[in-house]
Amino acid sequence: MDYETQQSYSITVSVTDGKDAVGNPEPAGMETVDDTIAVTIAVTDVDPPGVPQLVPFRDGSKSKGGEALDGAIRIVWDPPSSGSATTQYRVYWWRTGDYSDTVAHKDVEALAGQQSYVIAGLTNGVSYGVSLTARNSEGESLFVPDNAPVSSLPYTGAQAETFTVTPTAGTGFRANRKPRRLRVSAAEADSLLVQWNAPGNTANFVAGYEIAWTSSTSFVGAPTERVDMSSLSHTVTGLTGGQAYRLRVSTIYRMNAGAEGEFTAPAFVSATALSGPSAVKDLRVEAGNGEARLRWALPASDGGLPLARYEVRWGASGETPTAVVNVGLARQYTVTGLTNGQEYEIKVRAVNRGADPNSGGGGTVHSFEGPFAAVSATPNAPPNSSDVVRTTQTGTDLALGTADFPFTDAGDTLAAVRVVALPTAAHGILYFGNPRKAVSAGDRVVAGNLDALVFAPAAGFVGTASFRFRVEDSRGALSATSTFYVKVEDAPPVTAKRILLGVSLVSDPGADKTYAVGDRIRVRATFSDSIQLEAGSSDNIRATLDFLTGASRVENQATYDRGDGTSSLELTYTVVAGDVAGDGVGIVANTLTGVEDTSTNLGVELSHVAAAAATGHKVDGVVPRVTGAPTLVSTPATGGVYGRGEHIDVALTFSEQMIVNGAPSIGVLVGSETRTVIYRAGSGTVTLTFRYTVIATDADADGISVPTGAVTLGAGGALTDGAGNEAVLTYTALAAQTAHKVSANSVPTVANAIPEQTAMAGTAFSLQFAANTFDDADGDILSYAATKGDGSALPDWLGFTAVTRTFAGTPQAADAGTLTVKVTADDGNGGSVSDTFDIAVNAAPTVANEIPNQALKLNKAFSYAFPANTFADANGDTLTYTATKGDGSALPDWLGFTASTRTFSGTTPTTAVTVTVKVTAADGNGGTVSDTFDVAVSANNAPTVANEIPNQSAMAGTAFSLQFAANTFADADGDTLTYTATKGDGSAL
Repeated sequence: MDYETQQSYSITVSVTDGKDAVGNPEPAGMETVDDTIAVTIAVTDVDPPGVPQLVPFRDGSKSKGGEALDGAIRIVWDPPSSGSATTQYRVYWWRTGDYSDTVAHKDVEALAGQQSYVIAGLTNGVSYGVSLTARNSEGESLFVPDNAPVSSLPYTGAQAETFTVTPTAGTGFRANRKPRRLRVSAAEADSLLVQWNAPGNTANFVAGYEIAWTSSTSFVGAPTERVDMSSLSHTVTGLTGGQAYRLRVSTIYRMNAGAEGEFTAPAFVSATALSGPSAVKDLRVEAGNGEARLRWALPASDGGLPLARYEVRWGASGETPTAVVNVGLARQYTVTGLTNGQEYEIKVRAVNRGADPNSGGGGTVHSFEGPFAAVSATPNAPPNSSDVVRTTQTGTDLALGTADFPFTDAGDTLAAVRVVALPTAAHGILYFGNPRKAVSAGDRVVAGNLDALVFAPAAGFVGTASFRFRVEDSRGALSATSTFYVKVEDAPPVTAKRILLGVSLVSDPGADKTYAVGDRIRVRATFSDSIQLEAGSSDNIRATLDFLTGASRVENQATYDRGDGTSSLELTYTVVAGDVAGDGVGIVANTLTGVEDTSTNLGVELSHVAAAAATGHKVDGVVPRVTGAPTLVSTPATGGVYGRGEHIDVALTFSEQMIVNGAPSIGVLVGSETRTVIYRAGSGTVTLTFRYTVIATDADADGISVPTGAVTLGAGGALTDGAGNEAVLTYTALAAQTAHKVSANSVPTVANAIPEQTAMAGTAFSLQFAANTFDDADGDILSYAATKGDGSALPDWLGFTAVTRTFAGTPQAADAGTLTVKVTADDGNGGSVSDTFDIAVNAAPTVANEIPNQALKLNKAFSYAFPANTFADANGDTLTYTATKGDGSALPDWLGFTASTRTFSGTTPTTAVTVTVKVTAADGNGGTVSDTFDVAVSANNAPTVANEIPNQSAMAGTAFSLQFAANTFADADGDTLTYTATKGDGSAL
């Protein structure tokens, strides 16, 4: 597509099924078009990139495009100021004069702002051509290597600069410009403290430091803050707890006093900000009788540390919550002992705890509290009701009213009736209102409208119809379900025979609608009149419960519990381990047996219909248990061996999700010692994790093992499934794990880093590092060794005596530069640690060109600046100057000195004098050198006539000219003479 000639294109796609209108196949190439799709594509032009803007370095008085380093060249640039966006830079380099055979390049991702690149692996003393181009999809900026013809190059766009640099040993900065030893800690919430050491021996060049941070992999657009050169730490605030960050600390430096602009050298470190966990999610409350049942979900963020506990607070609404309880890691809790009718505010928050995971955290343990999530609840004792028996005749509707629904609730009134289940249609219909409307299951009828309820028996039906209901108080609390029986008769009753009106489930399985092991399922059988049981007959009363799970049905027998002398008998069944009713519990038809009544000789009619399985009455009697042996889920930091302070994590996997209350523990064998491993995490999942932290006396050369045992719950602790079934706590053994050994030895640590040092060439150097530089938690006697930072031997001039921890030697001028020294401490038990420090060897300045003596005249103004090349410094340090008399005393008042311009000035005295002046150059690192010269002030000798001017003759009307000889006059002082002329009497010519 050609943007230059057309900015958009239209494309039409034709669609055919290859058949004509009646379905016959069409010949290829002659198909009928069934539909078309039109698309317009807009073309956007992209220009080639512009030229990167090189930031120059200064070499003496000459500005250069690159900095010569030892075996390397460094270039710094800013983005192009023109052209389309740059996506990539390409750095080229080649040996001068040999482009075609030696050219190489490196592609560098384009970032925002100033960038740099170091071309390494070059040969000192060899000149290299260097160029930098910008690239995008349209092309690349052009460069011309070694005057090659442009036509021979495959690049398009603006022409980039090409320059030549010769790497030289000892040039460039003598130490790494980047900040050293970056470390980060998170002592405060939502912030990170980053610390660093200054780059070695570059104090005169460092202008400050810039700190940038990002939660992604890119620093483009990342926030930055700048600190001055005296600051070696900075706290980054406003971060998000639990979020991983990448931090960049850059040294901001100048090449030397005459450099253009600033340069940066970055170092990077990763860290995680910490904070309290976020608010718990989905906090729900269910008010009950003097209690409030709470459930919640995990917070979205743990704040960067493991969750340690949940905290529940409550108090009367409008007052500060005073009651506090730590519920461990369970995500449910029931607040009890509340006053019914009082509104309460209940708050829940998560708290985390753990060691700072960052490089500078030092294992410091932090704990942060999350925000509270709050709900309100008003406990309320539910009302009570009971079964009802009413009688009507075939074809006669039964009108109901408030009095037909038993309601007992001290201090409260009936607010409504909720219809739970309707009568069987073949028995009749429950209506409401005028005109009549059939009632639906779940309908709520307020107390004032209960007289609008009517039960209409089905035509020809004789028997007992029923519907189920719950009464509601003014605060919305509901009673247990009761049954309303309607006996439909075709004649007045003439017998006292006891008739079973129906059976129903009346127990409450709780909020989860599930019975657990030990819970009692209660069945109520309601009769037409009170039952007087025969002595001893209650042991024979049974009813068959139907436990339904999918296609599986299991029958269990409920036995008599209470009700003798009333019209309702209650039977119970206690759930045992293994019972399951995933779809609910029902009652099998005509299974109530064994009821014998002594109050009538007409017997008891026990036939009844089935009560279908109800989803509000499920059973979970499966007891959770540990599956398989424990497993070790932690990894030793080094070599399969845990050291002091490391965590050993052990996991137990259960047959179903577990709810943890309290702080359960298990036993782990470390060597010959059994260690207690405390629960850490996993509530609400099938895997629970337990943690032990290694102490100094722990040792296990064969590997950690877990003996056969059982989880210890501790006071108030519990391990249950969602239904409340308590878990079987035993587990099998785990054999010794050879990849999980424990060493009693603690590796030495660097307690106090050795500070950077400065040595002067030609001057004896000595350093004894402090005895507390290294620390060994075991108290082992440490031995020491010293090498260069790269592990090679120390230079000849520097010796090290290990027993006294002393370095000593005398460097020479040839040793000038920065020497990185590594000191290693060994505890003799396999543990060692190293610390590095720099020795900056400084060579004193020298006199390169002596200042010549100066001769001045009496009472004359003068000015003299000695040359910039008078002194030289092998380290390239910027020199500063002072001037005194030769004996070190102050200069005379008439002789002034301006150090910044190296200039002496003033007005000489009126009497002759000679002053010896001493100029001292200092490199700022302890090195100085002096040069002396004389300033001689003497009297002035008047000129004399050396050769008289001879008399002259002139002709009237003829031009006259005379030039007297240059040696006519003489001056003993060698002064340059000026001349004037008058008549002999002094008057004008």
